Amino acid sequence: ALGQIQFMSVDNPSFKYLQEVKDSAFQSLAADSTKADRPQQQTQAGQTCASLTREEERLRAQIEDRSMRPREAQSVLDNLEPDVPFFLRTDWIRALAALTSVYRTEVDRVAPGPNRKVFQLLHSAAAAGRSEWYFNNLRMRHLLEPSRLSLLPIGDHFKRSFAPRNQ
Repeated sequence: ALGQIQFMSVDNPSFKYLQEVKDSAFQSLAADSTKADRPQQQTQAGQTCASLTREEERLRAQIEDRSMRPREAQSVLDNLEPDVPFFLRTDWIRALAALTSVYRTEVDRVAPGPNRKVFQLLHSAAAAGRSEWYFNNLRMRHLLEPSRLSLLPIGDHFKRSFAPRNQ
């Protein structure tokens, strides 16, 4: 049965985890949950990924220091389409930078559990390797036949993952 698994989505993907589950049928390990309808790049395997571009580094620094201009940040958030996933890593990091600027007070709070400020967690999420794991989910879903997408679990708990959903 394990040899039939092609794709897996987990909370904390890593190269070590990927090596533990990898076999001939296995194709992709991903984080997060979104639906893709565009072709994507090769999946992240945990060993190497494209470094952040200068623009991505600049935007990631704005997450940490919350320095995106408020007008620009609000414009980025206003132009997000909630039903369209991020396809470019730059857009993903830009949106996180906008969130930290617009919601400056909220992201300065400490998140229970990891005991880190929210902007620090977002800064970590925007790292090259971490972002690529998130994007693996888009790549993975693109590889599946559209008729099979409804078979994938959704939710943040195994009981909710298999709950009926509207098509």
